[in-house]
Amino acid sequence: MNCKVHVLLLRPADEPPPKRFDERLVISHIPLLDWEVIEDSVEKLKELLKDVEWLVYTSFRGVRATSKLAGLIREHVAKGKLRLAAVGPRTAEEVKSVIGVEPDLVPREYRGAVLAEELLDAGAHRVLFARSEKGLPEPVEVLRQHGVIVYDVPVYRMVVLERMVEAAVRAAPLYDYVVFTSPSIVEAFTSKWRGDTLRAVAIGPTTAARLRKAGIEPLLVPREYTLEALLREILSASCG
Repeated sequence: MNCKVHVLLLRPADEPPPKRFDERLVISHIPLLDWEVIEDSVEKLKELLKDVEWLVYTSFRGVRATSKLAGLIREHVAKGKLRLAAVGPRTAEEVKSVIGVEPDLVPREYRGAVLAEELLDAGAHRVLFARSEKGLPEPVEVLRQHGVIVYDVPVYRMVVLERMVEAAVRAAPLYDYVVFTSPSIVEAFTSKWRGDTLRAVAIGPTTAARLRKAGIEPLLVPREYTLEALLREILSASCG
C-alpha cells in the first residue's frame, strides 16, 4: 500500500522543517513568526546575574538573545555563583553551543511547569528567567507560590508575519494534518482562521491547551514533546 500523508508545518522562520524524514510524509512549511532581541532587557538581565543562583532558559531563542553575555555567564558559573537550567534538549544544546557550558538541569518532561518543580527540588531560592515577552506564566507562578524570588526578564519578542499567516489559513484545509509547534503559532494562526474543519495536531500539552481555547480540538499530542515524535505518531495513525 502506497501511503502518503500531507503535512503542513507551522513554525517560526528560524525553524525550517526537517530535511529528511520518512518518504511517506510530504511536509510543507509556512513560517508564521520571526523574532527580535529586546536589547534593554538584555542589559537588565546582565545587572541581575550577580543577584541570582539560577539562570533559566525556556527556549533556544532566549539563549541566542543573551549571547553577548556568554563570557560573563561563564565567569559566574566558573566561580560557583550561578547554575543554568534549560527546558529541553534543543535549548540545552544551544546553551552548550552559545554559552559554552553544560546546563545543570534539564527536566524529565520538556514543560515549564515540570522545570519549575525540578528547580524547587534543587533548592532554588533566587531565579532569573531569560525568555519570550509572551512566556507562559505557569513556571514563574509555581516558583513564586513556593516563596522563590523570581526575576522574569523578556529578552526577545515574537513578530507575526501577517502575509504568511494569511497564506497558512488558506492552505490549511488542503492538508491531512496541520502541525502547531507552540502557543504563539496557535495565536498567530487563529487570529485569522474562520474555518470549521481543521485537522490540527499539537507538539505538546501547552500548545494543545491553546488550540482548545481557540475552539480547535487537536487530533494528536505526542507522548514525547518533540517534532520528530509527533511526526512518528502521525505516520503511525495514518499508515499503520
